[in-house]
Amino acid sequence: MVDHSNAWEALMADGFFWWCEDHGVRAVMMDAKHTLSLQAEQIRSMVDMGIDALIAFPADPKALNPTLDYVHEHGIPVITTPFIADDPSVLMWVAVSFIEQGEMSANCIIDFLKEKYGEPKGVVLELRGLTGETAAEQRHSGFVEVMKNYPKVEILTYDTQWMTEKAADITMTVVPTRPDIDAVYCANLAIVDGFLAGMKAIAKDPEPYYVVGLDAGPDVLQAVREGTVDVCVEQVSPAWYAAIACEYLYAYLEKGKAALPNVGAVITADDLKITGKPRYGVDIWAYPTWSPATIVDTHDEIGTDNHILHFKPKNVLITKENVDNPAWWGNMKLPGW
Repeated sequence: MVDHSNAWEALMADGFFWWCEDHGVRAVMMDAKHTLSLQAEQIRSMVDMGIDALIAFPADPKALNPTLDYVHEHGIPVITTPFIADDPSVLMWVAVSFIEQGEMSANCIIDFLKEKYGEPKGVVLELRGLTGETAAEQRHSGFVEVMKNYPKVEILTYDTQWMTEKAADITMTVVPTRPDIDAVYCANLAIVDGFLAGMKAIAKDPEPYYVVGLDAGPDVLQAVREGTVDVCVEQVSPAWYAAIACEYLYAYLEKGKAALPNVGAVITADDLKITGKPRYGVDIWAYPTWSPATIVDTHDEIGTDNHILHFKPKNVLITKENVDNPAWWGNMKLPGW
């Protein structure tokens, strides 16, 4: 249940179909376009069609609960990715820690400021995602919690609503009025594109700024190569998200709860071996960049009402030194890029 106009989500859909094709599993997917009412309607429709298991891409952490209860009443196991649904019927949530991504981004910038000034001080422009949206809030909170420890660092925060055009407009408005900006934190790939477009529009060279971007799309990776983005904080490929969810759902159908990992476990590529055909020029399954993953309880981790297993892959830092790794999804020969 993804938006096929979004390259990242489209690759998650591909990963789902790849895994099902490689393992002889019939698959159906519906695109709710992040519309809650349509998503609820589609899930009920799939349940009535007789599906055996469900991977959900929740548009909201709570709004789907009545629908997921309907799924549970029909004995259908559910795993969500990359966002969580805070419902007791959910077996597992597969996603990196978005909070950790914000923390990693902040720490990279602090290291840069220490090197530049000899101490952590300066001005940072934060181009954040949509206020109220799960990933945006967690990427923002992880970032500002680290920054709170450095009172000499001024943070200029603006909501881009995840929109490239909005990020460009903010950049064109703010940067000329604040020549003291040292670093920029862009909370996803669309925002990176917007920042760079805004800088180009005002004829400002982005290279003197220390720029941290999230999401290793093709444009972001090229910006890392060119030096206009210094580091990209990357989560696991969306194709891996789908494959991991499929692997555990299939095992659950065969073995029940015994197939699920326990809280506190560390899962490596030796524990969870996923194979399949190469696609888009890469045997992505040969690059388990998610490993190791830790298993935590979402109630203890982020304060959910329910105790849901969180399969938490590691985040990685991409720089000029490792930007050409074929494991990064933006290096795949993606349609339309």
